[in-house]
Amino acid sequence: MKNPCPASRAIRAALWPTTLPRKPVPTVPLLRPALLARLLLPVLLLLASPGYAQTNAATPASDTREDSAGALAQTRAQAEAGDARSQFQLGRRYALGQGIARDAAAAAGWYRKAADQGDAEALAYLGLAYASGRGVDRDETHARELFAQAAAKGNVIGQSMLGMIYAQGRGVDKDPAQALHWYTLAAQQGDASAQADLGNLYLSGQGVARDDAQAAHWLELAAAQGNAAAQLNLGYLLLHGYGRAQNYAEAARWITRAATQGYADAQFRLGILYSNGQGVPRDIERAYTWMLLSAARGDDSAQQALRTFASNMSPEQMAAAKAAAAQWRPQPERTVAAPPAPAPQP
Repeated sequence: MKNPCPASRAIRAALWPTTLPRKPVPTVPLLRPALLARLLLPVLLLLASPGYAQTNAATPASDTREDSAGALAQTRAQAEAGDARSQFQLGRRYALGQGIARDAAAAAGWYRKAADQGDAEALAYLGLAYASGRGVDRDETHARELFAQAAAKGNVIGQSMLGMIYAQGRGVDKDPAQALHWYTLAAQQGDASAQADLGNLYLSGQGVARDDAQAAHWLELAAAQGNAAAQLNLGYLLLHGYGRAQNYAEAARWITRAATQGYADAQFRLGILYSNGQGVPRDIERAYTWMLLSAARGDDSAQQALRTFASNMSPEQMAAAKAAAAQWRPQPERTVAAPPAPAPQP
């Protein structure tokens, strides 16, 4: 799968020079926002899918209920009797195929019944259905309205999605201040994607005064939950000493975690670290392996780096690196619901 948010080589070079400076760069880094790495449709499909492992909104407790016939029958009976929570839970069962055949249209139908009664979670998941076109005709305007209703009730998915909508200007004018507002509310509830995007807003000064310490705070929280984009960007801060003391070894540790999850940008940057021996021992074979993996995911810069590396490697080294890449498998970090985030220290 190609990297979801390609950047020009000029921007990449400015953000991530192949030879990293020993002192912080005295310019504002236009860090690639995590929000761009989670474009609307792919995220919605992940949120609505049973393989929801790297998104960060809390999974409803109903998703882990005992999948017995009796439990399903009880849920259905209560849903048909008009209980909003049971209607939402039955919708989730249809969406995930829990004890029943998957049926996106049926899922949306039960979400709608619960949403009509004001269930915040149902409003959010019905919004996801309309935004992705799963079980209903795609309608981003209606999705935005549903997210707004859910967000007003304190739902973290609605808040996070509204933040992204205002940040990207999807159907509305871009509004960094509104994006900041909704991302902050979702981030304070522990949503890792919102924490990552909020950290990048603080770093780039979009909708708020630039604050490297705040940026590092939110990126740390998101990275600890397994958000690969936050792990990479936290590594960037640590490499350059933005918001935290410069620490090459710690930076390499976070970038390695992101690369291990299969994040192409992180794989490229980890290859650079190994080629330069920054934060990790210099190892041209490992560098080439990570570049191969990044290139396989559509990273153009990695493709170029491979040609440069190959001219400085023996056939045996190249063969070993290719064998390692062939055996490599991504290891996603399962994100779990986090407790409310503590306030950052001034």
